[in-house]
Amino acid sequence: MAPSSTQRLIIIWYQTAVFTYIIYDIIVYEDSTDGDYSYIFDYAVNKWNNLGNVTIYNYYQLPNQDPSLRIEEIYDPNNDYIAYYDYDFIDEIFLITYSDTFFASISDDTRKRAILHEFGHALGLFEFNLTVDVNGQLVGPAIPEHRYNAMNQGVRDFPLEPGSCDIEVYDYLWE
Repeated sequence: MAPSSTQRLIIIWYQTAVFTYIIYDIIVYEDSTDGDYSYIFDYAVNKWNNLGNVTIYNYYQLPNQDPSLRIEEIYDPNNDYIAYYDYDFIDEIFLITYSDTFFASISDDTRKRAILHEFGHALGLFEFNLTVDVNGQLVGPAIPEHRYNAMNQGVRDFPLEPGSCDIEVYDYLWE
């Protein structure tokens, strides 16, 4: 029997994933931005926290815990992305960086979707853009239901919460 689309996604993630440093099933993030979009971060955090298993906290909620994730903004009209997830090897911290240039020009719903997607990376989820077989080999384009999930790269019209594939993979990783 062929693996389900979620099983194929899980296989590729375990072969390539780099996970945020998580202690006791929590992520502590530091908001180093000017605060204009803090409500967007809170929205995305609440959506992921509603799934249980791992809890994301703002540093002000756990000030004795070193943050493992920092949110930062950049002002560069020449960049070509809304937001991205990365690791800073100098400061030894994971990053969600968003472009204030783009954020200023897009809707709140699009901002929420972008940050929801980036927090998904912090939880170990990768994009749903490719279909792979049980050996992690590319076999075709994305499966249609991936479009309705936060982790579909570049799609910003999915529902404003994790979709069914997001939840299945999250549960697999963190239960």
